[in-house]
Amino acid sequence: GDGKYRLDKQLDFIVTDGNITQVKTLEYGNVVVSNYKYDSEPNILLGDIAYETPLFKVDGYEILTHNKLGKRNKNNVISMENVFTETPFQKSYKTVNFKRNLDKSGRISEIIISGSYVTSNPLNSATNFVDEKVIFEYK
Repeated sequence: GDGKYRLDKQLDFIVTDGNITQVKTLEYGNVVVSNYKYDSEPNILLGDIAYETPLFKVDGYEILTHNKLGKRNKNNVISMENVFTETPFQKSYKTVNFKRNLDKSGRISEIIISGSYVTSNPLNSATNFVDEKVIFEYK
């Protein structure tokens, strides 16, 4: 290389009423806008540990974001919709809906996600998915 740094990925966040309502991702010239909707309940601890939540967007960047993300969302994300500047070739999430279940102690026990994919690859069909789970076990 030329020894110079270049920007390969940029994330811009919009916060409304204490919740991240939009994330604009610029990566290798492509733009994806992720729009989020929330319930009115207080944020559930660890309730954002699932695909396509705002927290998921910064996963893998802990060295850059440690102690810099500020407060958690005020409420719980219930849906996400990605808006693409061009339909991706690789199968990608288009919509995701989130449900959470708590255990008898009031801790999160599972996050259930359903939604749809999109792709421009003619050999790979865009499909829906229903009731995929992130399961939490406490010891």
